[in-house]
Amino acid sequence: MIPGARPASSILLTAPLCRFPSSFLSSKNAASCDYRVLMLQRSSKSKFFPSSYVFPGGAVDAQDFATPYVSSSSTPFLESSSLASRPAVMQPGKNGSADAVGKKQVSADAFRVSAIRELFEESGYLYGSEIREEIGDARSKKTMDRDAVHAGSQRFAAELAQSRKSLDLGSLFPISRWITPFQEYDTRRFDCVFYAAPLHDEHAVADGSRCSSILDIQHDNVETVDTLWISPAEALRRCERGEIMLPPPTHSLLSWMDHFPRHADWKTAVARLRPETADSPSRYFLGLPNVSEFATILPALIAVPGAHRCDPTNKYFGVSKVLIFPGDSAYEECQKIGLENPQHVWDSVPREGLTVHRIIWRAPALYTVLRSSL
Repeated sequence: MIPGARPASSILLTAPLCRFPSSFLSSKNAASCDYRVLMLQRSSKSKFFPSSYVFPGGAVDAQDFATPYVSSSSTPFLESSSLASRPAVMQPGKNGSADAVGKKQVSADAFRVSAIRELFEESGYLYGSEIREEIGDARSKKTMDRDAVHAGSQRFAAELAQSRKSLDLGSLFPISRWITPFQEYDTRRFDCVFYAAPLHDEHAVADGSRCSSILDIQHDNVETVDTLWISPAEALRRCERGEIMLPPPTHSLLSWMDHFPRHADWKTAVARLRPETADSPSRYFLGLPNVSEFATILPALIAVPGAHRCDPTNKYFGVSKVLIFPGDSAYEECQKIGLENPQHVWDSVPREGLTVHRIIWRAPALYTVLRSSL
């Protein structure tokens, strides 16, 4: 268990281009990637990566323990072994209240339900339901239901029951688990499992009546302020140009996705992931195309002394902090000193001629990913 880290989940919803109308497929958008991934921009008022573009997601809630579901036995719960010994921060109370704290373990089921619920609240799209429906005549009711769940006036499980729907949790593919590093000045920490949720192309029909519900997906104008369907490569390019900001897990996952420009290949890659091994985290962050295991990633956050930021001749000029990942030569040193409080050990961190696997910050919205020797 990681002390103080709240369980959370996030979902990478991808859709093949055949599910978008022709008006969306401009020459600028077409490129070589035959699918798009859904990203939402956080509000500037958000306390955690404000204004960043992220995948839909959020903290596991008490109601996620009691939501009815239909689980597919064809897809193994790869995250189960990683989460097996992890107690919950929240569990249902006698009346299903969300403020009841206990020692009940957060199961893989609860993480998966949370991912689907958060996607529904933030975008209005219900993924993995047993009875699928498009937003058409029921659009007003669907929007009203989403608002009620988001506002907390209606429970997600109750909405499912009223709609006679249940969730197929096996339709989600766990791909990695990211844990927020310790920070003295910020106690917010999350233990987040990321899931791939690829949409199929069975709704592709004649031009003019393609699946309109894809473009009906919209941000909630509360926690999120913009909706973006984008290819992984374009998202990374826009981040590099400083047009959008991506949190480290988001950037890493997009880098891995970018190795799969075909949706069929992406679906195959996530469906074939195996339980994690000791080497899984370093391969995952590197974004290697042959990643084959689920991975748990706990970085170490290092504060760089002011002297480095004032010396233009130093390789770390302008850098205020460095995020050290598994696979970096400094990571083992950070583990020896203690991952829970590594801010003041920069002078003891190896920096020359060794394996580098880190992110360095030069401004709040500008960072560089280093994956080789400095």
